[in-house]
Amino acid sequence: MRYFLAVLLLGATLRANAQQPAIEASQRVRLSYDCRTRTLSAGQVRSECQRKSGTVIVLRGDTLILSAGSATKTHRLSAVTRIEVSRGRRSHGLTGAVIGAPVGAVAGLAILTLANGAWVCGDYEIGALCGAVAGGGVIGGALLGALVGGAVKTDRWEDVSFNSVRVTIVPQPTRFGLSAAFYF
Repeated sequence: MRYFLAVLLLGATLRANAQQPAIEASQRVRLSYDCRTRTLSAGQVRSECQRKSGTVIVLRGDTLILSAGSATKTHRLSAVTRIEVSRGRRSHGLTGAVIGAPVGAVAGLAILTLANGAWVCGDYEIGALCGAVAGGGVIGGALLGALVGGAVKTDRWEDVSFNSVRVTIVPQPTRFGLSAAFYF
């Protein structure tokens, strides 16, 4: 019976290690830990967690050592509720262009109205001018929005799933122990 249990735990260890997510040294990660759940007055439940971002120095067993600026912080994986890995940065040029186009059109028409002292786009003879001003505003606003959006860069984060079974060897003063954690 003992041998069967040892083989079962060894198989779980190998399975858990085979599913270990690819967290490597020098990767940017974001951890969520120390989560607290509270109920709001409207009956809604909100979970608030501490978050820490940094660069992985080493991942060893149940310990993750992060470098955040000039500080180095050690985290136990058993206390971490969520790990996200940075998959690069992206810009928001297209979003800026989509927002900037109508803003540019409205700004162009507003300037035309202020320059003439009244709304002139209802006049048939000046209608082509209003279309040209609105079109120029769309182009100018889209270009300016694309420049601003292209300058704004954000990280793309991907969740790293925890293993459903995590088995580790825990050194004791006189012997070694086996620690198992099951996640559902």
